[in-house]
Amino acid sequence: MLIYSPTQGIQLSSVEILPSALPLDATDKFSSAVLPYIRQLLEPSSSSSPEIAAALERATLARDRKLEKQHEWLLELVEEKRVGLGGEKRSRAVVLGAG
Repeated sequence: MLIYSPTQGIQLSSVEILPSALPLDATDKFSSAVLPYIRQLLEPSSSSSPEIAAALERATLARDRKLEKQHEWLLELVEEKRVGLGGEKRSRAVVLGAG
């Protein structure tokens, strides 16, 4: 579901197929695929494969409250949108969960 307003952008975005609604087999496969990445995030010094570390590095958008060099172009889009909305600052929230 997506609720969009031309003046305020995306207000609500949700995915209606949650892992709890998937068959057990698909959940097991997804968990097996994502677990090495989660372990690397939790224990960066662990002995995971260099491919996982490289993939996470490429997927990192921001570090220490600053956009990574390859993603700095996103800041221009945010500033354009802010100016288009009268420069007002809005609160943002991300909520993740299942169940």
